[in-house]
Order: sequence, then structure tokens, then C-alpha cells
Amino acid sequence: MTPGSEPVHVLIGSYTERLGHSVGGGPGVMLVRVDADGRLSPVGEPVMVRNASYVSVNAAGDRAYASSEIVDFNGTDDGCVTVLEVDAKNGSLRTLQQVGSQGVGPAWTRPTADGRYLLTANYLAGNAVVSALGVDGRVGEPTAILPHVGTGPDASRQEGPHPHAALTSPDGRWLYVVDLGIDEVVGYQLDADGRAKRVDAAGATLPAGTGPRHAVWSRDGNFMYVDLELSSEIAVLRYQAEDGGLWVEQVISSLASPDMHAGQASHPSEIAVSPDGKYVVVGNRGPDVLSSFAVDEASGKLSPIADTPTGKTPRNFAFCGPSLVVLAEQDAHRLTSFHFDADTGILEPTGQRLDVMSPCFVCPLPG
Repeated sequence: MTPGSEPVHVLIGSYTERLGHSVGGGPGVMLVRVDADGRLSPVGEPVMVRNASYVSVNAAGDRAYASSEIVDFNGTDDGCVTVLEVDAKNGSLRTLQQVGSQGVGPAWTRPTADGRYLLTANYLAGNAVVSALGVDGRVGEPTAILPHVGTGPDASRQEGPHPHAALTSPDGRWLYVVDLGIDEVVGYQLDADGRAKRVDAAGATLPAGTGPRHAVWSRDGNFMYVDLELSSEIAVLRYQAEDGGLWVEQVISSLASPDMHAGQASHPSEIAVSPDGKYVVVGNRGPDVLSSFAVDEASGKLSPIADTPTGKTPRNFAFCGPSLVVLAEQDAHRLTSFHFDADTGILEPTGQRLDVMSPCFVCPLPG
């Protein structure tokens, strides 16, 4: 955002219940206005969505999808996806539908770019799901349920598969499921009917014990950036459109200055590419910093720039235009905004904050 630009609206997901990694107490999903100076203001009333740890929107911005990090939806062994009607102009959110996620503990749910399917990663169940979306945005029947198998060397976090993200390739031909438990980005060929077939040549195997969490594409679609939660690193993967392969080009610390945080456990949370494609930003829990990196356009490789201190547990953030970032500081129980310098890649706090219990996701609405 630049001075004088129109406000941006964001949806905020929060933990409503006490879990092992959160004290809970959040409002569910709420709408927040972000002004050009970074000021954060709640809009309308929140909607109670249990443990709304991931929130996404369709291209029109009038439907939102929130995954509930639960294991007992409607008294069954299942998680939940909630469909919300969004009216930012009038500041209203309304629940349209709640359906089972086809597995416990969903960590990610996002519509495909064409709006035909919803992709869900069920972290605890160890599967990913492709579901049809109706013209009204409601979730229909699954077209593919994709169970993973395997383990990793970290017995406490990799005792089984744990899909943490699911996204398609820029051309829509391939589906990738990022699995923290088995150190893989698993590749599937996705057909026009939403069916998915695993292809051995597609995807990538990452170093053992690194724990891939989230992924984002470079602006030109040639590279995928994956944050590695267990090793506090970023993997740069080159996309091969012909066979869906992802070639490892670089693995680099997720901290711009790792020596400054030596001996301190660091667990990357969210990863994002700046709107101009020139930078990658990663949240690191533990050191509690946002770390920025410059992107080499030809190779996709990253060069560290700076670590910017945050409040406790920077769990999720999003760019709100070219010069503003909004961060959910989960255990500081607040939202904080930062100015982003597109010339240098450096973040600076705006001084604007909004108190919210256990915020854990920031989802901008399309302008």
C-alpha cells in the first residue's frame, strides 16, 4: 500500500481452544481493515469457527474457506472446513456450510485458481483431499483422497506422514502436497475432473529430517520456495513443467543472520514472495523474527538481507500491497503491521497493533 491508497481488508483466523501449541481464546474468523499507514481496525462481528488455523478466499473475494484444526467434527473422527460468505463492503461474515475435511487435524485448505476445486491437507490424518466446488462456492464431494505413508528421522514430529500444504503448479497440471512427516513434496498429475494420480518423477525429496511445511511459487512460476520447519531452512526448487519434477537448487538457512541466533531453536512458519517477486520473507518462531531474502531471477537462489524482530510466535503473515505486511503474533496475542521497503527488502514496524487472542492466520481479500 502507498500513502493515499484504499484500505485492504484481511481475514484473521485464530485458535479458539487450548491446544498443545496455543492457549486458545480467539474469536474464530474476523474481518480487519488495514489502512495505508498500517492501522488495523476490526470490522463487523467475528464468526465462531473452531481453531481456524488456515483461511483462504476465492478469486472474487466473496467466499472464504477456513480449516478447523480439530479431531471431532460433529462427534466423528474428522476435521472441518467452513465456507463463509464475505461482504467486506458491509463488514459482514456469514457461515454458509460446514463439512468434514475427510481427515483429522486439517492444516491447509485453499481453492484452485480456476475455482473448481478445494485442496485440503489433513496434517494428523496424513492425507490430502481434492473436493469439487459448486458455483455458489460450497464444497461438494471429494474427487480424490490421497493418503501418504512413511516416516522421517525425527521421532517426535515424523512418526508418520503429516501433509501441511497442497497447491497446484502455475499451469494447473500438477498438484503438490508438502509433507512434513516424510520430507517430501509429493507430486500428482491433476486431471480436469479433479482426479489425481501420483507420479514418481514429480515433486521432490528433501533432506531427511528437514520437515517441509509451506510452499509458495516465484512470481514467474519457475521456482517453488519451501520452508523447512524442523531444520530452519528454505529449499529453492526449480519447476520442470514437462514431468512435474522439482529440482533442488539451494537449501539455505531460514534466518538471514543464523549466527546471531546460534543455540536457539528456530521453526519457520509462513513463507511469502513479495508482490514484485524480488524478495522472499519467512517467519521464524523461536528467534521471533521476519527474515527477508533477495531473489536472483535467473537461478531463483536467495541471498539473506535482514532479520526483523517481532512479537512472540510470528505464526503467519501476508503482504497487503507492495509496501505493507500484516503479521499474526500468536503468543503475543496481537496483529502487527510492518512497512516493507521494496528497494531494500527491509521490514520496519509501523507501530500499529490490534489485540486479538491467539491469531494464527492472515488472508488478504482481493482488491
